[in-house]
Amino acid sequence: MTANLKASTTMLWLKQLTTSTFSSINQRVDRIAFFRRNKKTFGIVTLCWCVAIIGTFLLFDTLESNGRHAFLNDAAAVAVNMANQAAPLLLEDD
Repeated sequence: MTANLKASTTMLWLKQLTTSTFSSINQRVDRIAFFRRNKKTFGIVTLCWCVAIIGTFLLFDTLESNGRHAFLNDAAAVAVNMANQAAPLLLEDD
């Protein structure tokens, strides 16, 4: 089997998988009366929920990153201070 044939077969399989998965989910949602009546509203709410989750993740990631940098800067300052205090004692014998 050539690489081109493998690629086209894989792409066809992937397209069929995604199409069948989407169709299956859509059929199951259509069986539930609440979702059938409110499909557009449910989609909008789900989209807003996803945007809120992603926004919250990015906010916490930014805050954590800033806190990590502050922590590492403080740790580096403490290490430099300890080195400055210990250096004369270590070097006096040399």
